Amino acid sequence: MTKDININLSKKLTSSLSENYANIVDIISSYSKEFGAKVYIIGGAIRDLLLEKPIYDIDFVVEGNAIEFCHLLEARGIAKIVQTTEDFGTAKIEFNNIKLRIDLASTRTEEYPKPAHLPVVKKIGCSLKEDILRRDFSVNSLAMSLSPNNFGELIDYTNGLEDIENKKLRVLHEKSFIDDPTRIIRGLRFIHKLGFELEPKTKLLQQKYLNDFNNQDICYERIKQVTNLAFSLNSSELYDDFIREKIYKLLTTTPRQTDGKAIHTAIQKYSNLVSKENIWLIYLANLITSTDAEKLNLSSKETEIISYLDELLANLPYLKNNFEIYKFFKPIPYETIVAYLGNTKDASAEKYLEKLKDTKPLLNGNDLKKLGFTQGTIIGEALNIILEQKINGKISSMNDEILLAKDILRKKNTNN
Repeated sequence: MTKDININLSKKLTSSLSENYANIVDIISSYSKEFGAKVYIIGGAIRDLLLEKPIYDIDFVVEGNAIEFCHLLEARGIAKIVQTTEDFGTAKIEFNNIKLRIDLASTRTEEYPKPAHLPVVKKIGCSLKEDILRRDFSVNSLAMSLSPNNFGELIDYTNGLEDIENKKLRVLHEKSFIDDPTRIIRGLRFIHKLGFELEPKTKLLQQKYLNDFNNQDICYERIKQVTNLAFSLNSSELYDDFIREKIYKLLTTTPRQTDGKAIHTAIQKYSNLVSKENIWLIYLANLITSTDAEKLNLSSKETEIISYLDELLANLPYLKNNFEIYKFFKPIPYETIVAYLGNTKDASAEKYLEKLKDTKPLLNGNDLKKLGFTQGTIIGEALNIILEQKINGKISSMNDEILLAKDILRKKNTNN
């Protein structure tokens, strides 16, 4: 039931939006009156507005048919339709003179023909309330009207405002996690990103689902997406909760690393070696094996990071000197080595990252040709010998390398 909250967010919204978004909101609002359409901002943007957090993205929903609304905007020369998805009633548009693309969605209802799989659209153009009740948490179910006659009016069918004030995450119905277990991981992300906590009944529903979970048939592509977002927060506490709350069961039967702090410490220590986009993979690699990864439809690069860690943890050979350390770790992605150091301390891996990885001869192939080398294979062999001697501390200067190169060439000529 909607509470009579009588809250208007127009001033708060205006002061929070970028100039581009503010212009788009004004355009949508004015043309919604002309076309008799009811358009709303919904979900995370309203939640963040109430929490006074920055707004980077806005979800617009049309009570009715969003594609038709966009065609009318296009006919007026206001915007250009870039893409439509008829099955979901969504459209992507770009406004003239505003280099920003936005999505407009039709209100819709969904059903889950098979638990834990993608929903199918049951009805497009339903009431706003019906659309809201299909969403994940009450804090993400708030809407704000863009109609000129009640612009900025907050609409709350689920007591989401109260939950935001109390920093509680609450699902909208008892089958929420059964329908979509990715909500468990999304909830964990909100807990650590926003400082929220699960309200008691939601926590019980989550525990029951995970306790009963036993390799159920679920949509792992969606699990991958939400895990990426969660682990990208680079939070050791989130990882620890992933283990403690048994959320890992959605991905694996047994996590191979249960200490999030160790992983986080390794990432921080070698942050200059891994891209921000791949941080989540370092946590994931410490959670699952390559066998588990087969379900997630990972890219070849993502799979490689996890597979190499399998090999490192299973059988790291005894490496006798610096050159063997260098040759062994050279083909392995930095993300794998950092994940490995987040699982176990290994002096050879640390030495490679901190001292050896960038070592190379001062001489190059052209230098060797000037010294009399002619064949490409011999040049490659010579550079490898020079590199080995340099890494093992036998030579250090350019002169040392030249003398060694001359000695290599002399021996080659003698043998021939």
